[in-house]
Amino acid sequence: MPASETLAIRITPELKERLENMAKSSRRSKAWVVSRALQLYLEDLEDVEVADSRVMDTSDEMLPVDEFRKRHGL
Repeated sequence: MPASETLAIRITPELKERLENMAKSSRRSKAWVVSRALQLYLEDLEDVEVADSRVMDTSDEMLPVDEFRKRHGL
């Protein structure tokens, strides 16, 4: 198991209740649920950053949707 760090955060009572409910229904610890949620959120955010940088890259070829579909057999 990888080493872990402790992180203290402040959350609203409503969010705490949702966290507790999710942990209970998934039979996981609250720490696991928070860690997994943060991991997924950061992966999504990193994907958005990559997409944004690709859109701003004027040297990257832009394809019309029809051409993209044709090239990728869609």
